[in-house]
Amino acid sequence: MLLNEEDIGQSDDKVGTVGALAVGTGHGWAPLEASTQSGYVLTVTPGAKTNPFDPNLPPVTIGLAWGPGGGGGMTVGNAVTGGSNNAVLVESGTGTLAALAIGSTGQVMTVASGAPAWATPVTATTISAALASAYTVTTTPANTGLQIILPTAGTYMIGGLARGSINMSGVAGNWSQMAIQLNDITNSLVVPNSLTFVVIAWMQASTSTFWQQSCPLGPLFYTPTVAPATIQLWASYALASGTILGATIATDASGGTYLSAVRIA
Repeated sequence: MLLNEEDIGQSDDKVGTVGALAVGTGHGWAPLEASTQSGYVLTVTPGAKTNPFDPNLPPVTIGLAWGPGGGGGMTVGNAVTGGSNNAVLVESGTGTLAALAIGSTGQVMTVASGAPAWATPVTATTISAALASAYTVTTTPANTGLQIILPTAGTYMIGGLARGSINMSGVAGNWSQMAIQLNDITNSLVVPNSLTFVVIAWMQASTSTFWQQSCPLGPLFYTPTVAPATIQLWASYALASGTILGATIATDASGGTYLSAVRIA
């Protein structure tokens, strides 16, 4: 707000000493003298008083006063030294300012341990691979030969597609099912929520029957404890009764089997 002579009086000596602040009183302006204490900050203090421009009038309430600097205030008369070119000033937690040197090209400011810090931003690293040849599935869970490597620590979104087939013989009511899962070989665990049924075969007559189906996997969100982390696609089948003539996970003209991952954090 721009103050004119009518607002603050007709001469400088009515405004206060050098460095005084003109503070609104609700019906005019009053001077708040500069603090004589290094490190004091301007704080909200209900009931704080100061003399008006006319010394013959009683003090007026302005609601502001100087007080000792705390964790959230900027110090008065406290110079900051040692800052490099383009450094950023941050509050140190003791009422003083400290210089945070400029980061490297491409870095962004974030929070580390409760304080501002420069960090390299996450880039959307993408990894993908396809099954090279058909894998014969058995009742024992095992690696199909398809894997991807998560190169760095972080959180990844993992997805994929598996094409499975079961050929079986028996009588009506015989059934079998094929399942896949992702195994983190590096960290010796199954990726959470990755177990998926690819094919469920149910015989309706006494004959041999062939089932084939493509099944999506994910999206899954996974953060490996140790990286790089090798993620493998494992498969197996379960047989209630009947005879399995063939069970495969394949990639060919009929459909693909692949895995992909994108680092998101």
